[in-house]
Amino acid sequence: MTAQKAIPGSAAPASGGRVGAGARSHASARVHKDAARQREIFEARRDELLAAHPSKYIAVCAGDAFAAPSVMGAVHMAARAHPGRAVFLYSQGHEKGQPTEEEAARLEERGIYAWRTPASPTPAEVARIKRRSAEEAGGRRETARQREIFEARRDELLAAHPGRHIAVCAGEVFVADTAAEMDQMVMRAHPGRPSFQYSPGCACVSVF
Repeated sequence: MTAQKAIPGSAAPASGGRVGAGARSHASARVHKDAARQREIFEARRDELLAAHPSKYIAVCAGDAFAAPSVMGAVHMAARAHPGRAVFLYSQGHEKGQPTEEEAARLEERGIYAWRTPASPTPAEVARIKRRSAEEAGGRRETARQREIFEARRDELLAAHPGRHIAVCAGEVFVADTAAEMDQMVMRAHPGRPSFQYSPGCACVSVF
């Protein structure tokens, strides 16, 4: 029997819980948005994942990817690692392995949400995913630059503003008494720009 395995980088498994019908109804929009994001993560790594796991079922949940020889194996691995989170499933053409509507309903009662994917995304979907991936990569690069600016002046800034919140955005330094005030200052000065933020007593936070 082929062992199920989590792709490196996945979280440790955790125990799941039951989600009632009322809670599922209220969480529907959030869950579908989460599932759409997991699909984008899969599409961004599609070639890598399919090459590494030919003929396997692949599930993506909370940004982690899981591969198994059966559809339910992949779904359950993802659900154990991230109970209650949406699971995006790629079947690699295994039509018989897809959950039926009844199976999907039973999974949903346990907080497991599985979506199917066609064999290939549409050209419009590919273009949108590539645009988003490029934007996120640009945001990470910009945030890294702002962090470099902060680190180069760390001692100076912390000495001048002890116990205060500090942000760097577009090369400009902002200081405030609270994180909320700092966020407002940055957004007013540079709306939509990535920033690097430091809060006293906390790890530094990259925002993009």
